[in-house]
Amino acid sequence: MRLVVLVALGALALSGCTSGGDVTDEVVGPRDGGATVDLESGSGSDPQVSDTAPEDPQRRITLAFAGDVHFEGALASLPDQPGSTVGAMSRRLRSADLAMVNLESPVTTRGTMAAKEREVAGDRYWFRSAPAALDVLDRSGVDVVSVANNHGGDYGVRGLRDTVRAARDSPVAVVGIGRDRDAAFTPYRRTIKGTDVAVLAADSSFRESSDPIWGVLPGSGPGIASARVPYVKQLTSAVRAAARVDDLVIVYLHWGDEGDACPTGDQQSLARDLSAAGADIVVGTHAHTPLGAGL
Repeated sequence: MRLVVLVALGALALSGCTSGGDVTDEVVGPRDGGATVDLESGSGSDPQVSDTAPEDPQRRITLAFAGDVHFEGALASLPDQPGSTVGAMSRRLRSADLAMVNLESPVTTRGTMAAKEREVAGDRYWFRSAPAALDVLDRSGVDVVSVANNHGGDYGVRGLRDTVRAARDSPVAVVGIGRDRDAAFTPYRRTIKGTDVAVLAADSSFRESSDPIWGVLPGSGPGIASARVPYVKQLTSAVRAAARVDDLVIVYLHWGDEGDACPTGDQQSLARDLSAAGADIVVGTHAHTPLGAGL
């Protein structure tokens, strides 16, 4: 039986750019219907094309991917407001069978700001979110949150431990972080309309600090799942293991260059490695600009 997935919101592809950074492929965004992916044939098309209709409409599932979210500045008080959500986007997130965002911070109110000695001093930022932020995302229709990004370790080991603790009682699944290496690369699993789905997350953005929390290694304690060298093998191994038992494997990454709509060579190489390992969908955030969408 053919499985068809409708991907909504910002899917990221690794083609369609010119040297000037213009996106020439269609951008799949909140105003678009999404794109259908035939996981049997590997083909993709516009959602209006009838020849991609599933044999069993009851098995069609919709995935929604949104980008970076934090609760700093003007949004700092949002988690304290009863019934608060992320606004109009919530309708789209709630309508999906599975919705995912990137939470650009650890979930903690404690800790000390981590060193970011590799970044230009004027570009250094430290974010954190109280556990109530996870309730906001839950009310907004989010099912899965990645904290594998360049702010997940902003408040050091204590912030990471608090995040792992908050994840245990969270109304949404938290991926890309763990008390040890195996936990950080463990996927979130869920069966949707008879389809077994696995979701992994990892950070492949510019490393702002030499602190080991931004790349969890054996015996290093809590940390963030990384997709940089030498961590790529751990991620591809986790994808390969998931592909052996799950019908649909999703990898959500923090990658690319800020402000650049075109994929880097590292992104293209990583995407090929993940696809070869068995990933069906690779989607990412961090560039702060819409990226090309393709299948």
